[in-house]
Amino acid sequence: MIPASVRHDIVAHARHEAPREACGLAVRTPTGGWLLRRARNVHPEPEHHFELDRETAAAVARARAEVVFYYHSHPTGSADPSEADRRALERLGAWGLVYGVAEERFASFHPATAWRSIRGRRWSWETSNCYDAVRSVFERCYGLGLPAFPMPPPAAFPRPGAPHFRRRCEAAGFRQLARGVPLCVGDVVSFRLVRREEIAEDHLGVLIGDSAFFHHRIGELARDEDFSLPWRRRVAWAYRHRGLEAQGRCRPTGVVI
Repeated sequence: MIPASVRHDIVAHARHEAPREACGLAVRTPTGGWLLRRARNVHPEPEHHFELDRETAAAVARARAEVVFYYHSHPTGSADPSEADRRALERLGAWGLVYGVAEERFASFHPATAWRSIRGRRWSWETSNCYDAVRSVFERCYGLGLPAFPMPPPAAFPRPGAPHFRRRCEAAGFRQLARGVPLCVGDVVSFRLVRREEIAEDHLGVLIGDSAFFHHRIGELARDEDFSLPWRRRVAWAYRHRGLEAQGRCRPTGVVI
């Protein structure tokens, strides 16, 4: 999922800063690409901990850039994230990447709160649509990559009788759920927002809590929202990813469609 050029830059940064821990972040470009931003480690004990400098964090905030992930290095010992690393990423609401200089390998941690890093994303028909938001949630919260599907042209969407996602759910690793099956966190739901019987589905969202889902509507900012009764009444189908089932991360919500 991470471009080779980005990995190469992180490795170079980590080796250059050793025996100090290197740190930085990757931000999303308007075209959907990634841009790496190195930061200064201002922690009082930089050989064992890291803390991004305020200037870098402020610059990212001013630019309203979307943080894809935070990274840092472990000059010695294991590349696996420490408990302190995990707590920090859960608090930040973003996934993290660690490069172990001694082991020469990457390790990552994907907190369930990482969907927060997508909140406020601007709409783009080609690169920032409802399915792209679902892909980002799976990448950042679960470490699962979903295939990219081309959106139909605006003039042909929604297309009567053509369930855009249902035809592709198998290729994306999902299985369609039967009616009456309790939904789980991580399940994807498709909606019928245009109230016409010939429209099969025209929007997607993903459950992020017992009564909350994340989605990105046309022309709006990506956001989390209460999975209220009006939304539930508009659900067309629900899907569960086989990768989440294999990980044992399908936590029931109590919601039944």
